[in-house]
Amino acid sequence: MVNKGDDMKALMSPNSLYQEAYNAICELALIKGVIGDNYDILRLKELVEVDKLIGETLWMTNYWVSNIEINDVLTPRKVIYCSIHNNGEILLHFKDGVLPFNLVGKYAYKSKSEAESALKAKDGELV
Repeated sequence: MVNKGDDMKALMSPNSLYQEAYNAICELALIKGVIGDNYDILRLKELVEVDKLIGETLWMTNYWVSNIEINDVLTPRKVIYCSIHNNGEILLHFKDGVLPFNLVGKYAYKSKSEAESALKAKDGELV
């Protein structure tokens, strides 16, 4: 005869799929308690991505001095902090400038090799 208590212990063991699902539901409930019912999950994902960039170095392929754009120069820039403009745009702040977050992957890259590849592709060296 099978003891139902043993079955329940097996279902809720630390490695069981049921325990993992239960833990995920509890975590989601905690998050919902903090952010409420009205939120945009894509915006939250974007904010988490931005938060991870603070203190990181981005490799810039373009930058501006006053209103003059300097192209095709690899320049490392450390993200000091981020802000949200009153229009909702997320901005990355560097020692000497600011870049909208949506330009990461276009003018700023997480690694030097990504930035070099982007410059080569722009010059038509990559097919």
